[in-house]
Amino acid sequence: MSMMSVGIRQTDVSITVISHQTLETTIAEEVGIPYLSKATETDVKVVVQVGDGFIRGPKKRTIVPLVVTHQDEARWVFYLGQL
Repeated sequence: MSMMSVGIRQTDVSITVISHQTLETTIAEEVGIPYLSKATETDVKVVVQVGDGFIRGPKKRTIVPLVVTHQDEARWVFYLGQL
């Protein structure tokens, strides 16, 4: 089945139940990494082949901390998904 044949309601994921404040506090504490904190040069060089994450809440949100770089800046972010 191509994405063109899947309705928007089937692919849309609402993450409004996870606020920025929740990412900065609860999720950051569970992950052990401050949200949007600067990543070290060592963190940047890691090639993730299998990432550590977890599933949280009644809607089974997947949360995976990863380093994102842009130009000369690197920060920790939490990728959110849904099973």
